[in-house]
Amino acid sequence: TDSEQLSGNAQRTAVECGDNVVNAAAGEQCDDGNTVDADGCQGHCALPFCGDGILDADEACDDGNTVDADGCQGNCALPV
Repeated sequence: TDSEQLSGNAQRTAVECGDNVVNAAAGEQCDDGNTVDADGCQGHCALPFCGDGILDADEACDDGNTVDADGCQGNCALPV
């Protein structure tokens, strides 16, 4: 019945980044159970990439873009 469906819907928990469940329909690319950046899954449940503005372990720099000659190269290496 409608009341049973409503009751079931009310018991469902909201999808949240950091709940250790990847919900692709909600746009999550990963979910490692926390909202910490630079640990393999960013705090907003996206995979890390060069140019995201978050310094990851395999990057010497990350200035939020992939433009060369602005202090950090497009591949997140320091300029020589």
